[in-house]
Amino acid sequence: MQQPMTTFTVHLARSGECQQVAAQDWRSALKATSRTDACWLEPQGDGAIDATFDPEAPTMITTRCRQGTAAERLAFALACVANQLDAEANGRGDTA
Repeated sequence: MQQPMTTFTVHLARSGECQQVAAQDWRSALKATSRTDACWLEPQGDGAIDATFDPEAPTMITTRCRQGTAAERLAFALACVANQLDAEANGRGDTA
């Protein structure tokens, strides 16, 4: 029996674009975009944002901002994902 489709909000880290994707799970939603910078964001109660990306080898970055609007916190989370993707592409694997 096939799982029902759910609509996931997927963000593209490099452009900030937001897409609504119908999929069975978050991994399928990210794959459906065909973009390596696709990520699934989960806001946390304390203002943190968990950004999960790379459906083949899931990676999660948790960002926390002491100040800023929701839009600024979102932009920071997406910038962190893009930075991590650049580090991995350059063979560093970390952002240090």
